[in-house]
This record gives sequence, C-alpha cells and structure tokens, in this order.
Amino acid sequence: MDTFMIPRNPEARFEITNRCHYDCAICVKNKLTRPRGMMDLATFRRLLDKILDECDWIKTVSFAGMGAPLSNPDIVDIVRHVDTLGLEPILVTNGDLLTPDLFARLQDAGLRSVRVSFHGITPEGYSRLHGVESSKFYKVKSQLDDIFTIKDRTKILMTLVIMKGINEGPVEDWIAMWEGKADLIEAWTAHNWVNQLNNRAVQGERVRTCGRIEHGPLQIQVDGTINACCFDWDGKLTYGDLNKQTLSEIFSSESYARILHAHQTGDHTGLICEHCDQRNASKADALIYSSKYPDKVERVKMTSTCYEKVVQ
Repeated sequence: MDTFMIPRNPEARFEITNRCHYDCAICVKNKLTRPRGMMDLATFRRLLDKILDECDWIKTVSFAGMGAPLSNPDIVDIVRHVDTLGLEPILVTNGDLLTPDLFARLQDAGLRSVRVSFHGITPEGYSRLHGVESSKFYKVKSQLDDIFTIKDRTKILMTLVIMKGINEGPVEDWIAMWEGKADLIEAWTAHNWVNQLNNRAVQGERVRTCGRIEHGPLQIQVDGTINACCFDWDGKLTYGDLNKQTLSEIFSSESYARILHAHQTGDHTGLICEHCDQRNASKADALIYSSKYPDKVERVKMTSTCYEKVVQ
C-alpha cells in the first residue's frame, strides 16, 4: 500500500560537487548527462535548513556523490557549519586532495570520519583502477601515513574495491598497510552502478525492494534536486527540487509515488531498479573483508557512510 512520508533516516547525503579529477574504471562520471556543478556554502546552508525544518531526526550529514567533495573550496566551512548544528559531518574521498594540512583543518572544524577510497594493492593496480599515474599511490599513501600521526577525534576508514582484470592481488597485503592505523578497513568487489557495468552478476533470486526508496537516506544532488539513492548516479529517479519545494511536497509528488509503488509491489518495469544488483537476494559475496563487521550478511545490509541498516 502506498504511503507518503519523508523517510525517517538519520542521514542526509549531499553531493556538493559532481566534478572529479580522477578517472576511475569503477566510476561512471564520464557518462553523466546532468550538468556539472559545485554547491557553495550559502546554498548548502539554505538547503540543509529546509531539511532540518521538517526532519528533527537527522543526525549525520555526509558528503559523497559523483564528485570529489574535497575539491569544493568551501568544504572546511561546510563541515564546520554542520558541526555547529550538533550534527555529525562525514565525507568520502579518493585521498589525493587530503593533505595533512587540510585534514588538520577539517578535524578542527569537527569532521567525524573520512572514508578513503584507496583502490590499489600495488602502484600499478592503483594506476589502472583510478586512471592516474602510479606515483599517486605513493603520494596518497605518504599523506595518509602523516595524517595517522595527527588524527585525534576524526576516524579514518580505508576502503579497497577490487575490479576483475584491473587491480587484483593479495588483499592481505593491502590490509597490512592500514592495520593498527585505520579505524575501519574494508575490501569489496566493485558494483554495477545499477546497469552500467558488469562487475556483479544480477541474480535470479531478487528482493522486492532495496529499502532505500521508503527508508532513505535523503539524497541531495549538486543542483538541489532530491533523487532515489547513491546508485542513481545520473538522477533518473529524481523526486523533486528542494530549491522550489518542501520535502513534504517532494515526498507526496507523483514522481515519488511512482517509484515507491514499484518498490512496494516489486514491479520495476521501466525503472533502472529493474536490473540493479542492489536487489540481489544475497549480497554477502560482495564483501571481501571487514575489520569491524565479520558477519558479512549483516554488513551488506548497512550503508557505507554512517553504517545504518538499510530496511528491506
């Protein structure tokens, strides 16, 4: 039965840019048809205020999306603003722009955690996966080694994604780089960005819903529009525009109702969700290793930002 309400999820995800200087083999940013942009501090504050006016359950504001959030010149002030509101700011980065100086300023501004995508066991694999020179492997690792010596309240989470034929190797060697330093270490197989890549098999046994449509988290694209989830990389499942509408209006719109109905009935005909690997009945094999969550079945039910369970 259709219900119309704002998802009561404690996380609001902001894409404060969809521009990135890396050219990763696992990413589909070069296929984007929506405009490239950068969200400034004033716009971010205005949109966050609108969310908080209607959602008193928000606890975490995360910065990810199709771009490199550290390339946003307002990133320190954005993080500080979130912290002053008593919320937890977290971000995802490839680590290239995360210099020790910037990390120190972000930590001072209140950043709770940073998840670093370091997708290389060797310099050569790192180069092939990230689409950059192999020297970046040493540069980013050196920066991180320095950051580990000054980190205090900001947690550092290290993530490796393995893509077949690109950056395979002994995962235990990669884990050893970060053991005793990082607060969390995880290795995964690459996902499909719904139906754009072919890294994970789309299983015959499927679940009716991934849970994200009805239960969130909130996903705010760089232009202020609200879309379904982080896997909806090109905004094909956009509900409405937070610049012009309230969240209540957005989540009672026909656009949202159509997508919600599909996830409540299991009929995804005509939606990108139809072939999304996130609807696989079993996803535990996607996780190779987690230093904190040994139960793979339970871990894959959580987000990789604030580790809230995705309700299915």
